[in-house]
Amino acid sequence: MKKVFVAILTVALMSSFGFAKPNVVMGGNAKKFLKNRHHLVHKQQGAEATQEASSYVVKVDEGSKKTMSDFKDYLKGWYKVGMYKTEKNVAYFKNEGLRVDISDVKTNREKCAQRILNKIVPVKYANQFKLVSIDEEWGFSETESAEVTTYTFNFKRVFNGRVVRNGDNFLSIDIGKDGQFKGADVALQDLALTTETVVTDGDAEENEATLDSLINTESEELDIVIDNGGFKKTKMKSINVGSVAEAYCEVEDGSDKKLFPCLSYATRVSLEDGNAVSRIIDVPHSRGSWRHNRQGKKPLKFHRFNR
Repeated sequence: MKKVFVAILTVALMSSFGFAKPNVVMGGNAKKFLKNRHHLVHKQQGAEATQEASSYVVKVDEGSKKTMSDFKDYLKGWYKVGMYKTEKNVAYFKNEGLRVDISDVKTNREKCAQRILNKIVPVKYANQFKLVSIDEEWGFSETESAEVTTYTFNFKRVFNGRVVRNGDNFLSIDIGKDGQFKGADVALQDLALTTETVVTDGDAEENEATLDSLINTESEELDIVIDNGGFKKTKMKSINVGSVAEAYCEVEDGSDKKLFPCLSYATRVSLEDGNAVSRIIDVPHSRGSWRHNRQGKKPLKFHRFNR
């Protein structure tokens, strides 16, 4: 399910609409990441001081397709490559004779995903993607029990050390249960660092408070896909944060589309009906970082990419 949340940043972070807020539980790995992402630097007199960290804003050049063209050129020597008619920025590539080892897909999914990435993607690009999730397609018949028929390895692009959180920079690889490469989809934008920076030095407590503030502005309910393909609203009981990643979130700055530094929280949401769903929540580093950066300028439109 793809759901995009669009809001003016200052409203999203500073206002509360009175929704009941689910309990947020920060896991040990997430806490460790937030604490360790801050560094110390030495002043000339030898005293230690907290570094004022910042990260560059990225501009998206929607009028150029150079990155995508270069990627496809690399693929053509090994794969059948084409573009989708209905998704003009997404390419597909196939080679049905290629097989990969997926014996550890259940026991060590990161290692398995990296092996697949190194086998299928040109070396120049293999380190530019990060595993986000693995989907399973199940099949069954009257004579056989249900089993996984296809694994889809979902990767997001990494740029300037951050995961790009939009729908236009991804790689999805389909692998059959026997390791057959069934095909892949890829989308890449032309990205460039600007001279604009955003301060990202909020401490772990401020990072958590910012996440809490954003959740406090949201509805207590999620739209969950049901068996007939429709949706139903289900209340959230708790949000368990498993991990955190440095990321880029998409914003609209007037007529320009940009990527601003943010944090992405991988969570498991417990629902009132007893089920649980995975959800990634994108949040600025602090409650004031973007607002301070926008002094004297129009507000940004912040696009939350919930996948």
